[in-house]
Amino acid sequence: MLSRAIGAALLQGSLYRQLTDEPREVFYALGIVALSGIALGLGLQGQQVIPLRDTPAPMIILLSAQTRMMGWFICAGIAYIVGTKLLGGSAGFRQLLRSTGLTFAPGVFAVFAGIPVVGVYFLSLSLLWLFPALWVAVRETQGYDWIRALICAILAWLAGVGGSYFFLIILVADNAAQ
Repeated sequence: MLSRAIGAALLQGSLYRQLTDEPREVFYALGIVALSGIALGLGLQGQQVIPLRDTPAPMIILLSAQTRMMGWFICAGIAYIVGTKLLGGSAGFRQLLRSTGLTFAPGVFAVFAGIPVVGVYFLSLSLLWLFPALWVAVRETQGYDWIRALICAILAWLAGVGGSYFFLIILVADNAAQ
């Protein structure tokens, strides 16, 4: 699992071609997404971007892991609907679920979000690095050109990663207000 996560973080396209017919890879993808969510939860505890003073640490970790899982399914769903149904790609939902799950590997850098001064950069890096990884994954899994992959990846990233992070901020801020 670690070698696949590193390969995904290094944008190795050949990695995604190997995943197309391996159903057990979805469990590795699940593990990577969960680890990414836990890292996000740990990192958010020490940073000051969103109000977390009154939110218990286990709740932050749980909400972070939950929203990363939600983001993973949304990314795969958007990549399937837009990429396969609208743009003529060849991948099925399960294939996209496996490949998009591996793209969450760079999300572990969010664990450093609590470091003063540089933490916000690590958080940004962890969120932004997911985009090129998703772009490569969509291109290799769907089997089409970079432009269609870019369109699909932008929509999937905005909805899955951006939307779930925004949802997490709302959840945590709402929990802190109570």
